[in-house]
Amino acid sequence: MIKSKLAIVFATSILLLTGCDSEEPQQNEPVEAKTTATTDAHTEAPKDTADANLPVYRIATVSTTSPLISKKEDGTVTGFEIEILEAIAEERGFKPEFVIHKWKDLQSDLEGAKVDIWSAGITIKEERKKFGHFSDPYLPDKVGILAIDDAPNKLATSNLKNLKIGVKENTSWVEQVEEVVGENSDNIVKFQSNYANFESLAKKQIDAMVGNELFLSAMTKQFPEIKFVLKTLPHTQQGHLGFMIQKDKPELVTEINAGLKYIFRLHIRTPFVSHDF
Repeated sequence: MIKSKLAIVFATSILLLTGCDSEEPQQNEPVEAKTTATTDAHTEAPKDTADANLPVYRIATVSTTSPLISKKEDGTVTGFEIEILEAIAEERGFKPEFVIHKWKDLQSDLEGAKVDIWSAGITIKEERKKFGHFSDPYLPDKVGILAIDDAPNKLATSNLKNLKIGVKENTSWVEQVEEVVGENSDNIVKFQSNYANFESLAKKQIDAMVGNELFLSAMTKQFPEIKFVLKTLPHTQQGHLGFMIQKDKPELVTEINAGLKYIFRLHIRTPFVSHDF
């Protein structure tokens, strides 16, 4: 039940953020996530002549960055980032080929030209620009901390060191939590996915969880039966998420950015990354 609700969180959050600026009224229809098969081959046999003439770009992703990206039992990938890239591919005229890779291979994949694009909820950082280009930002990455509101001032800054806090492993959020509660603190609990993190919070196995504040805010609206409290994690600054592209393919950066602008123009008057979240 929790997973089925969280699967629509990002779609809901975007509607909430862009509804006031929409050029056309939005229909209250259920959101269906697209799925794309992953493959270990660099290219697949073209389905028709038109497809055969399209360039193919290999896109590395991970399977545990839900709801941005998740892997289904049949081997397909789905999620918010996948839909963005599929829409860009359709608009700009190329074929996306998604492959599941390990996060630790991000730099070696790009430097070794093993993939063309990396897509995995990547925070735009100056140090990462040394081994790849970033696209324009497509989503804000403000760090929030969420808890069940069952005690006075539960998320007061002075109280955070006393809380058991869940965070998705191998993310910049781990370092940011450590800055607040102490490095290698026993109260930091690492999870493989946001789903597992939230489930643990709902069962009160942890006291709070850290993640993208936009996602956490939308999540609370999906569970009105639970009283939550959400705050920005102290001493953190808002960042943005972007796609990473091979250093030797600046023309692909141009294609991705043009596609992003086209997508956002369809739904809002200005790119939503320019809004003050």
